[in-house]
Amino acid sequence: MIIPHDARVVGHITEAVPSTKEQPQSRLGLVFEKIVLKDKRELPMQYPAAVTALALPIRMRSTSTTQTADMPVQMEKGRSSGGAAIDAVGANANLAGANMRTMGEGTISGADHGVIGMKHLTLETGSNEMTVVVSDKGNVKLESAVQMVVRVTDPPKK
Repeated sequence: MIIPHDARVVGHITEAVPSTKEQPQSRLGLVFEKIVLKDKRELPMQYPAAVTALALPIRMRSTSTTQTADMPVQMEKGRSSGGAAIDAVGANANLAGANMRTMGEGTISGADHGVIGMKHLTLETGSNEMTVVVSDKGNVKLESAVQMVVRVTDPPKK
């Protein structure tokens, strides 16, 4: 299942065990119930869904470039020199960092499994396809833009 980046996956916590001195492992159980699209339409999960991969949010990185094709400005027809690029950037003063190219790093796909780039975390799948995120050191902390691969299970056989 592919969920648009501007949609929200809604569910609830089924288990929350904090880390203590006596028990350093913490646990966070999750069950997903529906997807809420940007236009507020709700798509209920018809079958249980489990997290099969977990990764840090996508990191956006800017890279300086001298390639005029990478600049977000329009140059005058017939001019392809460096002077034309400088004139174009100068004419678009509201473009801060006009010579920067932005790229995302760390994107995961449906082929990924387990926890990627997040130290001390593992995934467990419990009963009813409930996902449990386990930290062997400290409390489980998931950022709001964390990436997840969610697998919807097959319907029960009748």
